[in-house]
Amino acid sequence: MPSTEPATDRPAVLAELDRRIGHLASPRVAVLVDGKVRPAAAAIEAWRPGCVVRLDIGAESPRLHVRLAAQGRYDAVVDLVPRGGAWRAGRLLQHVRPGGVWVRRTGADQDAVEVVTSRDDAAAIVGDAEAADLLGLDPGRGTVLEVLPGATWAVRGRLRTSGPMPANPTPGEYAAPPMFLRDYRDVVCLPRQVVVGGHVVLPESFTTVEEHRQRNVALDKLSPDFARSPLPAGDPAPLPGRWFHLDNHLGWHFGHALTEQVSHLWGWRRVHAEDPSVRALVFADSGELTPWQRDLFAAGGVPPESVHVATAPVRVERLVGCTPMFSRPAYAHPALLETYDEISAALSARAGQGPWPRKVFFGRRGTKRACVNAAELEAEFTATGFEVVFPEDHPLADQVEMVRRAEVVAGYAGSAMFHVALAGRPTHVVLVVSESYPAHNEYLMSMLLGHRLDVVVCEPLVPRVDGAFTRESFHSDFTYRPDREGVFLRAVLAGADPD
Repeated sequence: MPSTEPATDRPAVLAELDRRIGHLASPRVAVLVDGKVRPAAAAIEAWRPGCVVRLDIGAESPRLHVRLAAQGRYDAVVDLVPRGGAWRAGRLLQHVRPGGVWVRRTGADQDAVEVVTSRDDAAAIVGDAEAADLLGLDPGRGTVLEVLPGATWAVRGRLRTSGPMPANPTPGEYAAPPMFLRDYRDVVCLPRQVVVGGHVVLPESFTTVEEHRQRNVALDKLSPDFARSPLPAGDPAPLPGRWFHLDNHLGWHFGHALTEQVSHLWGWRRVHAEDPSVRALVFADSGELTPWQRDLFAAGGVPPESVHVATAPVRVERLVGCTPMFSRPAYAHPALLETYDEISAALSARAGQGPWPRKVFFGRRGTKRACVNAAELEAEFTATGFEVVFPEDHPLADQVEMVRRAEVVAGYAGSAMFHVALAGRPTHVVLVVSESYPAHNEYLMSMLLGHRLDVVVCEPLVPRVDGAFTRESFHSDFTYRPDREGVFLRAVLAGADPD
């Protein structure tokens, strides 16, 4: 039989609630219990009928953080279970509004309580895999429209390298999780991809699905489960109707658009087929898309007239969002290949007449991650028939057509080489990369399409120390060494097997 506590007319926790929030007519209170009979829980519920939610900490799923987020934020949380109470208070305090309190039992003595006042104006973060639980607990927030099964797939391409790539794992298999298509009600969308429903930061705010990599420069994260509330002081302008969230925190950046925004187009196709009135929502300071953005979206089935470019936060009546099919470095969903091929074919139909080089090397202007002896490196390519091209000098459709027509596509790791995702077929790719730069994107794309990928690994001026990431090493310039990786490169260009 479950044990019981001594009955009491006035539990100490209730006295604290009276003192701290008793002036509120309808406070929001969560009471945490376990399998034991806790008379104090019934006393608190009787104190403010209809204002108290009781949560069992023993339930394994959904986890307590999600269950609290579904009902929060709270004026008070009362933890009646001494065991683990300090840990829960430390991890979950931000479910309480600023000025509210977390009251917890600290021992068997019913009068042994501790009270902590919440200071942070925080929003709970709920990840992609848990959003369905959130919506199930509070259907008024929205619903899951569709779930596309996850898929495990073996890489389809061939990788050869001139040397180790310590910053770049190259798994032989990827496991993509289920893809969720969700329809939210009454959410606030902010520039740089942030989406908040109530006081919950929704998974559409992040470009990756893995919890430890969920970052957004527009959010000030307090922990993996909380961020300082990004909501503006005033109520945002209303945006009536139904919208598809296609924003990206670096939407002006071609590389992020081709990896992150494109990976959501599977959801757009499904919801637009069901509801042609839905429109896409993005943000830009200018209030306009650039020509290449218009071309890319249109090729993905989102014509310019279906896109609203907001410049400030908006309160959206209904927002559709989805799991990204590309989450580096963890996975790409194999169904993403359909999106790549659709975009590739649509852009090819708009390309010019050429002529198109048989072998193309995408060059790079600027100083970030520069090859300090680029002329020497590029001479190796031009001597074997490559034409050096700067993709930004050409319309997007022509950039893609070059990749589709070329026998070999080469260039420096980075967004200029992301065009290999739009090759429309397996091809030969030669990638020049620094040891300190993780070319996850290029590897994932190449292995999804089945490319033959040869990687020329060069020496960075600022190496990693003990394998640790630093921004300095990530952006470091690098040197091509003709007597080392050059041996590998010349064999590749000659058609020989460098192994």
